[in-house]
Amino acid sequence: MLNYTNISFGTYGNNKFYMMQLIEDGLNYMVFRKWGRVGAKKPQRALEQYNSSLAKAQASFTKKFLEKSGNEWPLSGSFKIVEGKYLDDEVLEEEKDEPVNEEEKEEEVLSTLHETVQDVLKVCPITVL
Repeated sequence: MLNYTNISFGTYGNNKFYMMQLIEDGLNYMVFRKWGRVGAKKPQRALEQYNSSLAKAQASFTKKFLEKSGNEWPLSGSFKIVEGKYLDDEVLEEEKDEPVNEEEKEEEVLSTLHETVQDVLKVCPITVL
């Protein structure tokens, strides 16, 4: 599952997801895709059928994965974060689980967020989210 969040976009920001599966059903191959805003009741969906052509199904999957994430599929190493592209949810979970070394903490940076957003973050710090 891929996720894209940008709170500085428009009035409400972007919080989108993109999911893809390469499905094998006997000798038939399909690529199922689902995408939309997080929490949407009816996300968009597409099912591409490739009959017995695994190569075409894989090509479709890898092309769309590169387009959405900026990473080649299959991954040859770790997932690279590309600005303006979707992130892999598993990468986000791994980063959340990594222990924070007090010595490696960076200096505090002045925020460019609107003051009301800063006030919300003071009440509910990002570490809680």
